[in-house]
Amino acid sequence: MDDNQLTAILTSFKADLIEAVDHKSAVRERKMQQELVNFKEEIIEAFDHKTALLEGKIQDFKEEIIEAFDHRIGLSEERFQHSIDLLVEGQQTQVERMDRNDVRLDGIEEKVLGLDLKIIALDSKVTSLDVKLESVASDLKLHRRDTEAHHGVYRVKESEA
Repeated sequence: MDDNQLTAILTSFKADLIEAVDHKSAVRERKMQQELVNFKEEIIEAFDHKTALLEGKIQDFKEEIIEAFDHRIGLSEERFQHSIDLLVEGQQTQVERMDRNDVRLDGIEEKVLGLDLKIIALDSKVTSLDVKLESVASDLKLHRRDTEAHHGVYRVKESEA
């Protein structure tokens, strides 16, 4: 696999990861918005029901109702803030993971480049050995011809040892 293919795969993986995180965030946000709408409707329904039942006593319990309503709003704000905090924490975790993956990918790229350099050096050595081997073979061929040309003086015996 060459560098371009590896880069393309890693880029695709990164884009897919970002898309998945964005999708998950959007789903969570929609769910939180729906829960907030439902909660708001529940508060309104409860408030209307209590108002209808306590219409004659509104003057006496006005401050108590305001305090209860403020308390519920405070609780809703706390729950909503907690949900937002969780969402932000999840996003930060995803960003940290992506950063760690980037660091790992950089390390892998460096190792691949190092391996490429080693392969080039090894290829150069193999080429050099091929040249030397061809030179030795050529010398051996010339020596054998010379030996065969001096048939009476030198004799090449091939033994079965």
